[in-house]
Amino acid sequence: MSRHIPDAIKRKLLEETQFRCAFCLASLEHSFDDSSFFHFAENAHVTPYNETADNSFENLICLCPTCHTKFDKNPNKQGSVARLKDLKKHWFVASGNYSKLELDCLFALFQSQSKPWLIKKSFTSTQGPVVLLSFSVPSKQGYLFQSLIINKLVQCIEEKGAFSGNSLTLGPNLPAEDTLWLILTDLGKSFCQKFNP
Repeated sequence: MSRHIPDAIKRKLLEETQFRCAFCLASLEHSFDDSSFFHFAENAHVTPYNETADNSFENLICLCPTCHTKFDKNPNKQGSVARLKDLKKHWFVASGNYSKLELDCLFALFQSQSKPWLIKKSFTSTQGPVVLLSFSVPSKQGYLFQSLIINKLVQCIEEKGAFSGNSLTLGPNLPAEDTLWLILTDLGKSFCQKFNP
């Protein structure tokens, strides 16, 4: 069997990991219209090619060059294979259940990335006020994050706006609609750690 991996499988691998390295979660550069499409993405064999000659989608995972080298040079080969199998399983679940938008926002919260839409906001908890990294969306757009909310990877805190309770508050500013603030839960942290412990 040839070591050549068809472009259709390479594209499917990138889509599976939402154009991220499956391990470090770094965004992978890509282009759909020229030969540099896979320049910064590498396809690692979960079980080494020299043992299986298997170039199937199920035996490949998308990594950045740094992580690919890290797994290939790991002296604990069984540990590397086990970790890649675990990552492949988790990405299979994640890509089937969460949108790219949901995963991007979830990983940004987990990694405390510097994004203009991530805000440290004070919330009231049972222990008193706590400042947490969060992002907000108008309540009418909460459906974009429903899988994260339903599976309790984020906690959704509703902040009533001017239109809540069938009343309209007039003032110098335009009336605001209800807002949903999303914060990372312990379950969300555990989910993210499965990809990048």
